[in-house]
Amino acid sequence: IHILLMGDPSTAKSVIMKYATSLIPRGIFTQGYSSSKAGLTATAVKDEDGQWTLEAGALVLANGGLCAVDELDKMNDNDKVALHGAMEQQEIDIAKAGIVAKLYTRCSLLGGANPKMGRFDLCVGLAQQFNLAPTLISRFDLIYPVLDTPEEKRDSSIADYILNTHMTHTVNEGLSPDLLRKYVAHARTINPRLSPEAAQIIKEYYIKVRGLANKMDTIPITARSLEGLVRL
Repeated sequence: IHILLMGDPSTAKSVIMKYATSLIPRGIFTQGYSSSKAGLTATAVKDEDGQWTLEAGALVLANGGLCAVDELDKMNDNDKVALHGAMEQQEIDIAKAGIVAKLYTRCSLLGGANPKMGRFDLCVGLAQQFNLAPTLISRFDLIYPVLDTPEEKRDSSIADYILNTHMTHTVNEGLSPDLLRKYVAHARTINPRLSPEAAQIIKEYYIKVRGLANKMDTIPITARSLEGLVRL
């Protein structure tokens, strides 16, 4: 399941992403603006004997786990292309320095990005505020807009928490990370099966949303989204 956190600055997206990778056995965190296509997939390097070998990138190292890419919108467009196959086919084909190989990227991708104008404009539609190509956005199963809205009670509790952390040098984590890791490890052992009743509900919803295309200029849902509904 691929998730995108699209939100205003200073809404703790990076903190959430780093914490999420700490709960997963194979959790990799990387910054989009410093990640290249080779760094995400694989690069060819020479060993001590002068032979070419492949060195795995972040998505390959996270196989079976979670890869978090922060500042996704700051990535070079050519480097973003590397995410397409890795997110959908869960594998990448490499042909470098005479080496032809298939590497698996069977991991969830957690992306973090900022709106096109830096902050959300509540007077503009959500789709117009993405600084990402539609081909990449369509590969995310869930997109969460994270808004920074002034609210006295909430702002006061956040300020108290941050100031208390600096005064006491302790962090109140609520649920312990060990407990959450055990919960995640147990959840990963469960393999649910799609029942005929659930399949019929998903089919009816898919056809209903596809029918809206007659009233719109674009197709609101594709078969790729149908796969996402099944995963969810």
